[in-house]
Order: sequence, then structure tokens, then C-alpha cells
Amino acid sequence: MHFLATATLLTCGLFQAVERTPTDEGVEISLVESGHPNTTIVVAESTPATNLAALELQYRMHQMTGACLPIAETTLGSMATVVLVGKSQATRKLGLHGEDFESQEYLIQLLPKTLVLIGQD
Repeated sequence: MHFLATATLLTCGLFQAVERTPTDEGVEISLVESGHPNTTIVVAESTPATNLAALELQYRMHQMTGACLPIAETTLGSMATVVLVGKSQATRKLGLHGEDFESQEYLIQLLPKTLVLIGQD
């Protein structure tokens, strides 16, 4: 149940934040364009919570748009946007470390061409 609650929380927060939302810099994040995926869901350091969050995101986006966002361990070059789910080398380069969060604390951060979903599993 803990993993399901984590995935649902992240997914609900994401949908409140993004379908096509401008960031602070005025850059738009687009996950789906004309019914086709425009992003890769990246789960680089796999845990049960991050895997479930990625699958939940993929499922909900498919329900909303009909597009099936790919899930990968690295970015797919053909995609314009990336969703980083959980800890990875990419999140560490951004100065985000899962260990810095309290239990059940999460961050949803919009950056140019990147959406970050990270927390303490």
C-alpha cells in the first residue's frame, strides 16, 4: 500500500502541475503532442516505488491522451522532454539527492525540457 500511495501522490501532483505548463522561465513542458509521446519517463536507479510511480504516470497519461510514454533507463534521443523519476545521475547533477528529503517528502520540479519527480522512498 505504501508504494501505491507514493505513486498516486506523485501522479496526482504531476497532473496538477503539468499537461502543458510554462516554467518560471516561460519555457513550456509538453509531454504529449497531437496524441503522440513527446517525452521519455526515465527511471535510472530502480526501486519498487520509482518503478510503480513510472508505471502509474505512464498509465494515467495513456488514459488522458491515448499516448503511451516510453519508460527507459536513459533518455531517448528522439524525445523533446524527459521526466526523471527518482534518484539518478541526472538528478544529482541538478543538485537533487533523494537522501536530502524526509520520509514521504517529494519534489516536483519543472525545468526546461525536464520534469523531475524525486523524493525519499
